[in-house]
Amino acid sequence: MIIFFITIEQHGQSHEFTFHSPSLETGLEMVNLIASQGGKLLFVKILDEYCWMPLPVKSFDGQAFLAPIQQLQQQWEQLLGCKGQSGTGGLAGTATG
Repeated sequence: MIIFFITIEQHGQSHEFTFHSPSLETGLEMVNLIASQGGKLLFVKILDEYCWMPLPVKSFDGQAFLAPIQQLQQQWEQLLGCKGQSGTGGLAGTATG
């Protein structure tokens, strides 16, 4: 995944950043870190597979993304019975055919 964003400093100088991120969560966290250090975001977009997707600048408010997203992922994996938790009422271990 590639992330591209533009920031502007208080004195008006803009900067363009492009970097490769191993995951969406890590990329969002990096952009958020830059935003929390005083750089005003003007534009953010990600390239996932073959499509550029613009992201709303207002969503980068300096609050951490990574921990809440990981917690949410753990919750839905538990609900779906992922990660070897068959027999817990989730989808894992369901007989087909």
